[in-house]
Amino acid sequence: MIRSAVLRGLDVFPVEIEIGLNRSRASFGISGLGRREVQESRHRLQNALQATGYQWPEGAITVNLAPADVPKSGTALDLGIALALLEATRQIRPALTSPIFAIGELGLEGAVRPIHGALQIARKIPDGSVLIGPKENNDELALLRQVPVQVRKNYTPYVVQDLGEAVNTVEAKATPLARILAATLESAFHAGVDFSQVIGQKRAKRALEVAAAGGHNVLLVGPPGEGKSLLAKALPTILPNLTPAEVIELTAIYSAAGLLPSRHAWVNKRPYRVVHHTTSRQALVGGGTGFPLPGEITLAHRGVLFLDELPEFGRTLLETLRQPLEDGFIHLRRTGGAARYPCELILVAAMNPCPCARDGEAICKRCEYRLSVDEPQCPRCGSGDRRSLCTCTEHEKRAYKGRLSGAIMDRIDLKVRVGALSPEERFASPNGEDSRTIRHRVQAAREIQARRYSGTNILVNARIPGGLVRQYCELHPSAEATMRQVAVRVPELTTRGHDKLLKTARTVADLNNSPVIYKKHIVEAAELCGHETVRDFLLSLEEMDICPSCKGPVDARHRYCPGCGYVLRAVQV
Repeated sequence: MIRSAVLRGLDVFPVEIEIGLNRSRASFGISGLGRREVQESRHRLQNALQATGYQWPEGAITVNLAPADVPKSGTALDLGIALALLEATRQIRPALTSPIFAIGELGLEGAVRPIHGALQIARKIPDGSVLIGPKENNDELALLRQVPVQVRKNYTPYVVQDLGEAVNTVEAKATPLARILAATLESAFHAGVDFSQVIGQKRAKRALEVAAAGGHNVLLVGPPGEGKSLLAKALPTILPNLTPAEVIELTAIYSAAGLLPSRHAWVNKRPYRVVHHTTSRQALVGGGTGFPLPGEITLAHRGVLFLDELPEFGRTLLETLRQPLEDGFIHLRRTGGAARYPCELILVAAMNPCPCARDGEAICKRCEYRLSVDEPQCPRCGSGDRRSLCTCTEHEKRAYKGRLSGAIMDRIDLKVRVGALSPEERFASPNGEDSRTIRHRVQAAREIQARRYSGTNILVNARIPGGLVRQYCELHPSAEATMRQVAVRVPELTTRGHDKLLKTARTVADLNNSPVIYKKHIVEAAELCGHETVRDFLLSLEEMDICPSCKGPVDARHRYCPGCGYVLRAVQV
């Protein structure tokens, strides 16, 4: 029996094609929930068979597509129905012993045209099958056979240009698809911006390195024109290289969505998707009328999604991102059915600090030197007298920041201020680390996490569930004593904020190849997370430790625990 397959979202449904022939009045009907393009296939089929030299059966023809309860759309069934008709009328005799799946659209002259999602269909058909597909889907089908063994598909692909070649394949007169050279493939994406091209912004660069290592979402806050978009474009270049399994997965997603730029393209680089604030909810998360289609969050899977001018998106649109960012996938249900799409991504958002974009920027009143947010005193003359460049009222600032809900801000781990470049930095030549150097550190941190989370569903530190933070974020005793002090002295740090701080500190420790988290890691994490109060409090503390007896925080310099009197250290004689 000749079989075919249909693609619904990223789910593949094998289809058994049954042909019923009756010598009554000539007619043609398709049963099995075929959509309009499937019902219209009669004209393509009849012309293709006759153009190739085969006879169109006389009488009534009934084509049953099983399972009948699965809606079937698209033109990928054309080739399978044509071959099944020829088999039913004994115009061909299949000689292949393995299950045969045929996919492809037929032209009126018998040509087999390419389809979307050929790679995804090949991934999901049963092992040991034969797949006959269009010649123009050659590279997708060959790709699945030459990846490493652990992700290689055990199937035999054939590619054909017309119905005649498909018949020869069924009758075992053709040669299976050969291997292809990676050099003949084109990358679906251009290479991003190298980190060495970004001038200044050391703190923002460090934040993106931590984000890449731990999978953390990032918010860049700063005036326009100071490099926020450039930094976002550079982030994919420091993410770890895609594994063979990820290459197959992403190429299949873009093939199913019809977004591969050419038939020789494959996705071998991390996706980078930019969304404008005027986009619709369906374009962002997926949906539409009929069967739900993937949105930008799915197209950014395993890569970076960049939202510029974050407050302009509107609260309602941003709220749709809450659950997908938390879960790493999205369920969509529309009148045409339901789909589940992956969206494991790093969100990079950018915004101005206030409506006039100058909050925090100032001018020294004595020498007119421009001061950044981190400069309480003028580096040129030492004066602390400054004049703010911001023209916004406090009410305007609160209203501007109030466009972002606390729920969406809770999904963003790192919040970094991108200040204006100094005159020296503006005229300096790029001389920072390149992306390759940073990517090596990120890759090493990811390998540490892979060993730590082996056997679990956790991929990166940012995905540690709340109940397992203490298990995986092991604190040095002095760091634990410090965090106990923070819990008491900084009440505005919520439980969720505490967990995000520890997960970020875990990533900082991984970048330093440290098995446990120390106070210095928490200090850096607090700065990157935007917890200035926590950072300042930690810096003001003396070195703390934990009492072995009562487990309370104690000063490491003391001899006795103030809580229980336990002797911390013996007197030196």
